[in-house]
Amino acid sequence: MVNMSFCLSFQKPVTTVRFFNRGDYYTVHGTDAVFTAKELFHSTAVVKFIGADNNRIESLALGKANFESFVRDLLLVKQYRVEVYVAQGGNDWTVEYKVGIVQVAVLVIFPQSICFL
Repeated sequence: MVNMSFCLSFQKPVTTVRFFNRGDYYTVHGTDAVFTAKELFHSTAVVKFIGADNNRIESLALGKANFESFVRDLLLVKQYRVEVYVAQGGNDWTVEYKVGIVQVAVLVIFPQSICFL
């Protein structure tokens, strides 16, 4: 388990988008929030800033329908990787799942192997 700011500091390829599962909705932060806003809403006007004045970061909330649609586009069209983190109490987060085009291909070829998530 890691805290969200620590998790955001992990280096990752630009072709990976990190989501945070909040239960009823998902959030993306930093450059992922800006990228998601541009791709999904064609505008950065929906991006908000969270945090203290000297430690602010971009943030974007997505409903489940927008999340599912965007993840489908990321995986199947753009061939990006997706990481989803879930809260483990307080500000501690752990990986819920990581998915890339390889896992999607396995699911299409072997539909009974859905347990990889």
